[in-house]
Amino acid sequence: MCNNSLEIGLDFEDRMNELATQFAQAADGAPYVVYAILDPTKTDPRSRYQALPFYVGETKNPHGRAIDHIRRALA
Repeated sequence: MCNNSLEIGLDFEDRMNELATQFAQAADGAPYVVYAILDPTKTDPRSRYQALPFYVGETKNPHGRAIDHIRRALA
């Protein structure tokens, strides 16, 4: 492991998988999902979302994509 890496504990891995599973279940068999990642520290000036969207994506694999985003956020 590189010195700059953050080691993820098992309880965090479990929570990460829970969130990814919830995201995948919300997709409920859709062929693809369009999603937005929100910054809870900023308000949406158009009041469309609970917070300011800073990333919009599309995926056929919501569970795997959620895991990727969480891991990259920690890098």
